[in-house]
Amino acid sequence: MGVDPLPPAFASWAERKLRFYPKNVHMVSGKPGSFKTMLALNAIVNMGLPTLGFSNDSDDLTVFGRLLAIDTGKDAEAMEEWISTEPEAASAALKKFDFINWNFLANPTMDDVWLEAYAHHETEGQWPKVIVIDILKNLQMDSGKDEWGDLREVMLQSLVLSRETEAAVILVHHCTDASRQTVPTRADVLGKVSALPALMVNVGMDSQGQMWAAGVKVRKGRSDPDARDAFRMSVQPECARVGDYVPPVPTAWAWSPGEEEWG
Repeated sequence: MGVDPLPPAFASWAERKLRFYPKNVHMVSGKPGSFKTMLALNAIVNMGLPTLGFSNDSDDLTVFGRLLAIDTGKDAEAMEEWISTEPEAASAALKKFDFINWNFLANPTMDDVWLEAYAHHETEGQWPKVIVIDILKNLQMDSGKDEWGDLREVMLQSLVLSRETEAAVILVHHCTDASRQTVPTRADVLGKVSALPALMVNVGMDSQGQMWAAGVKVRKGRSDPDARDAFRMSVQPECARVGDYVPPVPTAWAWSPGEEEWG
């Protein structure tokens, strides 16, 4: 029996069959400064499903400021200041994002992830539909293996988590800085962890400050492991918005009476 995908994170992703699925692990990766965390935040906002979010790379003020910026289009830093100066008003504005339960531990373990999932089930009466871990490498790992062995062990536990809760698990991860491409390849994802995810989307920024993405592993579609067919996305860092890129419509020149004619 097939499993229906979650609502599209972005229309441009859906066109390319880049979808998140229940009971599966997914990965969004990029080099530092590629706005992969902002992209993941916009994705879960767009889907609007009961979500358990682990933000070990950004604190609560940063995340809440970005959520308000996404909602209003205002500067994220200004939203952070508003939260600090008018907490009651900001809290009321943030209620529309109550479908996301956050954990801001700086170095959570997989045990912490499981405990939060059980707590969500206890309080909400259901498992979360989405579980996001941002950043994967910041998880505290103590399996007795080396760094990459620890990482692969966490990948296995993430798969078990997705199966038992039937959630779509989304891991935000790093790519090597050594990659010379705008969008890193699947081989550039740190830790050789590509075996388990059903979907891997890599993102990168070009020299003009434009964001690009590629589905370097797509189990239910065409994979682009070398990121040769990367597609552009829209990014507005000041208001924490990441979305579909819409090419500008060229303005057609129209002759009007009175203009000089050339003969």
